[in-house]
Amino acid sequence: MTEDTPAQHRIRPEPPLRRWAARQALHTHPERLAELLSTAERFEPRHRDAAINGLLDAAGVLDKEGRRTLIDRGLRAGQGSVRIAALEHPYELDGPETARHLAAADPNAEVRRWRPAADTPTPSLFAM
Repeated sequence: MTEDTPAQHRIRPEPPLRRWAARQALHTHPERLAELLSTAERFEPRHRDAAINGLLDAAGVLDKEGRRTLIDRGLRAGQGSVRIAALEHPYELDGPETARHLAAADPNAEVRRWRPAADTPTPSLFAM
C-alpha cells in the first residue's frame, strides 16, 4: 500500500444492526421465517444470537406453529439473554408453568432465576 492507494473498508454489521434487521424482515415478511432462521445459522455466534433475538422481537406476527418453531430455536441460543427473551413466548402460549419449567432446566443461573412478569410483584406507591 502506498499513500495513493485508496483505503478499503469492509462493513461489518454489528449485532444491534443484525437484531434490528431480523426484526424488520420478519415483521414485513412473516412467511420468510424458515429462510431467516436458516440465514441466521450461518452467522458467527454473537451475530446469530442477535438475529434470533430480533426474530423473537417480531414473533407476534407469526401463527402459533411459526412461533413455536422460533421459540424452540431461541431456547437453544448460546446467550442467556436470548433464551430469556424466548421464555416470554411459551408463557404467552402455554401458560406460566411451562415457561417456569423451561427456565428451571437451563444451565445458566440468570435464566433459571427468570420469572414470568405475572410472578413479579409490582411495588406499590403506597407501601411503606
